[in-house]
Amino acid sequence: MLTTDERPQKLKGFPLDCISADRETGIHYYDWVDRVETEDVGRGCERFFREVLAIHRERMEKGQK
Repeated sequence: MLTTDERPQKLKGFPLDCISADRETGIHYYDWVDRVETEDVGRGCERFFREVLAIHRERMEKGQK
């Protein structure tokens, strides 16, 4: 989500990063690294791919591409 609370960190080519935050926690993505364990990020990636593959499998079974 976008916020009105702008962070001072800015990277060239990523203008919205300084005003972007996680929707569930409200934590800015620049602050996220300090608060999230690497294992949690890995589990999130794993969950994402499991969900995407399940949706893909479902569509293939129904004959959709």
